[in-house]
Amino acid sequence: ANLQGEQAATDENRALDDTGEWLVQMGVCTHLGCVPLGDAGDFGGWFCPCHGSHYDTSGRIRRGPAPENLPVPVAEFVDESTIVLG
Repeated sequence: ANLQGEQAATDENRALDDTGEWLVQMGVCTHLGCVPLGDAGDFGGWFCPCHGSHYDTSGRIRRGPAPENLPVPVAEFVDESTIVLG
């Protein structure tokens, strides 16, 4: 879920559902819109090769010029194998 105000981003509250098994996030760096590389960077999550932002596996910004976590879109399961965005 996208979080309001000063609420800390955790693995649990960024997940798609209450089980915490699925996390959907947008693969666009919040600095200038480059595409981060997966399974990369100092935190084993996402690394933006354009300006060096490091995100953890949950898309939380950990280092670099990016001002925010990777965005979590509005999404829902419509059946066991289909997720609808928007």
